[in-house]
Amino acid sequence: MSVAGVAKQAQHYRPGRPLGSPDAIEAEFAAFCERNLSRVRNFLRGQCRDPEIVEDALQETFLAAREAWPKIREYDEPMGWVYNAARYKLRKQLERARRDLSIEDVPAEQIVQPSDAREAQETLVGLLSRLPVRQAQVFFLATEGFAENQIAGILGIARNTVHAYRYQARHALQQLLAGERPQTSAGE
Repeated sequence: MSVAGVAKQAQHYRPGRPLGSPDAIEAEFAAFCERNLSRVRNFLRGQCRDPEIVEDALQETFLAAREAWPKIREYDEPMGWVYNAARYKLRKQLERARRDLSIEDVPAEQIVQPSDAREAQETLVGLLSRLPVRQAQVFFLATEGFAENQIAGILGIARNTVHAYRYQARHALQQLLAGERPQTSAGE
């Protein structure tokens, strides 16, 4: 390989990762997106029922992730960064749209029992959109396998707060599934 070729590769070197061409880094990011796009979409859908706002926030999240990829690809859990960015992008989208997201918008009778895992996931996302935002975020991240201390780091809240929101979310979801209106508490 020529000196110029080595110099070009060195521009894209990141400690802890193999030296790769820009094409290899692009391919790595594309694979990351393919693996995680639906997870982030479900995270956002759990907080917002408007599909256009969700898709806009999703696109902005992955654009930001692409720009930050040389840095976040080094993280042990790059999805923590992505979930945090998604939360921020959704908040900005909602501020722009100035929409009122009332939990009374979806009647309880629209909730149906799922027939398969995909439908169960969609039902959960719909139910989460009826909870206070923080409770929905905590519960969703817990279903994605994040531990309470990881969730606390992603959302920037105390671990005890994560524990409380998770309990409150579980209780509210049980009420929703029973056809009752959940009593709103902290975590809005």
